[in-house]
Amino acid sequence: MKTILTLAGLASIADSEAEILDLIDMESEECVSSGDLLGAGEWYISKLKYCKVAEEADLLLAKTIVLWASTVDLTFSPSSLKHLAGNIAYFQSDVLTAALIGVTSRRSRGVARWTHLLTDLAFRLSTDLKKVLQLKDDRPADLLSHVAAKMKTLTERYKRRSNTRPHHAA
Repeated sequence: MKTILTLAGLASIADSEAEILDLIDMESEECVSSGDLLGAGEWYISKLKYCKVAEEADLLLAKTIVLWASTVDLTFSPSSLKHLAGNIAYFQSDVLTAALIGVTSRRSRGVARWTHLLTDLAFRLSTDLKKVLQLKDDRPADLLSHVAAKMKTLTERYKRRSNTRPHHAA
């Protein structure tokens, strides 16, 4: 799945990586300020590709999941996935599970590189993950790879169905 940065073609016109990172920061902050939590998360997902250390990726993944699992009134900003896991009771588990699935299903290079950081959260949400996606694996690492594969299959199936339906002229 392409990131918002790739879809907009912005990375190719930037002069430097620093310029790209500044743009991502500016756009994500604007999205949060305007209440577009999905958009802010998409910008954070774009930034994962540029993470050099696990701590930075961990923070971006935690923030994205919280943004996607929260109402507009954000009362919690995690400092890490561990911090998020310690405050899991503040979220509806099905919504948090949907946010984790949303992150995992984006198989950009950044997400693929840092998916292993989500293993503990996947373990904590494993019951909901298995139920939602009808999976039977017990290991969180297996769950995450199966989540991505299942979402890819569902997306491809949807695209095929959309392409085979007759289009009616208005």
